[in-house]
Amino acid sequence: MKYDAEQHRANLERLYRKRLAELPKPGGNHFHNKAFGVAGLGVMAGLSKNEIVDDLMTSAAGGTRPVTDKYLESKIVLPAWEQNRSKAIMIEAGVKYTPKRKPKPILDGMKTLSKWIERGTAAGITDEVAFWECSPIRVTDEPAADIFELFRYLYKPDELIFMGDRYDDGSQRIHTIDEWIKIFDARKIMLNCGFQINPFMIPNPLTGKPGEKADGGKTYRGDNCIASFRFACVEFDSKPEPLWTDTERTEYQEKKTKRDAWEVNPEGPEPDRPKPPKMPLEWQYAFWAAFPGPLAALIFSGSKSLHAWLRVNLPDAVKYRQLIIDELFRKRLEPMGVDRATKNPARLFRAPSHIRHETLQWQRLIYLNPNPQNRAAIS
Repeated sequence: MKYDAEQHRANLERLYRKRLAELPKPGGNHFHNKAFGVAGLGVMAGLSKNEIVDDLMTSAAGGTRPVTDKYLESKIVLPAWEQNRSKAIMIEAGVKYTPKRKPKPILDGMKTLSKWIERGTAAGITDEVAFWECSPIRVTDEPAADIFELFRYLYKPDELIFMGDRYDDGSQRIHTIDEWIKIFDARKIMLNCGFQINPFMIPNPLTGKPGEKADGGKTYRGDNCIASFRFACVEFDSKPEPLWTDTERTEYQEKKTKRDAWEVNPEGPEPDRPKPPKMPLEWQYAFWAAFPGPLAALIFSGSKSLHAWLRVNLPDAVKYRQLIIDELFRKRLEPMGVDRATKNPARLFRAPSHIRHETLQWQRLIYLNPNPQNRAAIS
């Protein structure tokens, strides 16, 4: 049967109108999440952002929690637009959109995770000092110098790198390695306080040219601005649920029950959203010590996680998607519980030589290997 794009869009709009009519009022019942789903249907149906915002404003009228059109646009419609616009373009072009099936893992994630943690633990690599001893390049014991070691061994002087804060404009925060060294050298008197080094960086070198965003705007630090697909970066944000203790599971469920009840009847102080327990740092050190991959750098975030830079040296975005996003992350790393949000090539990561203001701890370079092989750091 021939694909009818117009009929598909009409069906999507009917479903959009139906879900819009069923949308709960703000002030409970998960309005935000459900409105995001409704907005995504509107994008695929070909509606404009303004039309979707207006529809959501009308639907939200009378709720116990007031919302503004600015809130709906920035927090719901624009994110839904970015996530679903490529599907809408396919439908407009008459190409049937078929959702990708989630790839099947090729390993038992929890079994493999536990095996590598046990292997690293047995080798005695469960803390910063032990992992530091494994580093092929002996990192200095002065955290303020870490960024210069990273620059020296992993980049060329004329390569462009973004360093800044989460919402900094990329055009003002992209410089060559040589330029960054001069900038930081000019601040060397302040280095001991740590705050003068920028908190975040994009590990992969950039073009320095603007790329187009999903909403039609411009960005200098997006995935389409990558000049060299050199690194894939990985972290564990939380402990995988199968490894939770009974106490952790009980505490999480109690907080979730309290939060769910408040969303249904939002009276009194708003309870915190439940957060999964963090992966113990000693487990992370042990895991990365036994991980059989090209570990180029390991950086302590200044809080509760380690950021691993894997040197992959891929030629383009197509290969990066095939080999890193689809094969490495979805089939191998994600079943082990790594953070799913870190797989894109322009992801921000913590830069070494900065003191993290929430914890007053250094973001530190622990391990450095400019020519890593597909074998464990302890091998």
